[in-house]
Amino acid sequence: MTLSIDGITPRQNHCWRWVLFSMLVGLAGCSATQEVPDKVDENALYEGRATVSFSNLPVAKTAEEGIGLGDQQLRAGEYDKALYMYIQSMELDENNTEALYKIGQIHLERGNAGKAIMAFEGVLARDSNHIYGNEALGVLYLKANHFKQAHAFFNKSIEADRSRLQADKSDQTGTESLTEDEIAAVSEQIEADRESPAHAYNGLGVVADLKGDHDRAQSLYTLSLEINPKAAITLNNRGYSYYLSNQWQKAERSYKSALRLDPKSPQAWRNLGLLYARQENYVSALTAFEQVMEPASAHNDVGYICLLEGKYDKAEFYFDRAMTLSPTYYEKAFENMKLTQRLRESQVTQR
Repeated sequence: MTLSIDGITPRQNHCWRWVLFSMLVGLAGCSATQEVPDKVDENALYEGRATVSFSNLPVAKTAEEGIGLGDQQLRAGEYDKALYMYIQSMELDENNTEALYKIGQIHLERGNAGKAIMAFEGVLARDSNHIYGNEALGVLYLKANHFKQAHAFFNKSIEADRSRLQADKSDQTGTESLTEDEIAAVSEQIEADRESPAHAYNGLGVVADLKGDHDRAQSLYTLSLEINPKAAITLNNRGYSYYLSNQWQKAERSYKSALRLDPKSPQAWRNLGLLYARQENYVSALTAFEQVMEPASAHNDVGYICLLEGKYDKAEFYFDRAMTLSPTYYEKAFENMKLTQRLRESQVTQR
């Protein structure tokens, strides 16, 4: 994703909101309306090498054994064999949500959204309160731009997780000896632990940012990072939320923290470049952009940011440099240059 969108009049609020969503979660073309059969269909859920090549694999006698064998293959990086073993586990126990969830995770990791959705919806058909099944579907719906549905799945995941935490806390404190008010007080102290759905909190943060509720978004990102402190994407998202609320120093620190964890993160480098460009630190902006794109594209993107800010002289300079640096005709930079000139002329006419 680049910042330059040909032929769009720069209405800043709309543009920055679209840039926000694209940078935070990316765009996916998956459908979120799969039909889920009651019975597991091996052909529907499997995708990989021909299963005949797995004739030397052990045959699981129980569903639990199938999961264990699948986990071994997964740790070895043998995704096709892991899928085969998890499906074998499902055939032994059709209500085995653990195997079905892991099947979905493999497809999600591979970018196979359709089969991932089928698996995760199968999990929820068997256990509607499955914490991670709801979380995973929330992520997929968010990427498919279905914000209302994503929000509902994330909330369901968090509600189920808090029920788990409350049950654990009750076991530890012996709530049978507590009053209702004391039980409620214990529940309010519970938010999350390391098993809580970090992606759900991160996803709700994205939705809050898209609604303009940046304070809530930042709180959600912070909670997600308490669960998983090494989530570079969440640090990037929190940085962008700080940026949107004009807390630019915090934004820069958050982006740099993300890059320490993932030095090749295109989202974090682009967001850092965007921040520097908005601060009119164009040299640093170019340096950041050029970590993940060619110099011509970096100059074009800096120019487009200047265009959005109404800095037409600067925009023309960077579009011109983009066309000079490009080894071939750079249509996008040329179109952006023409747009800048039209807007400048319109500005002069209005005066």
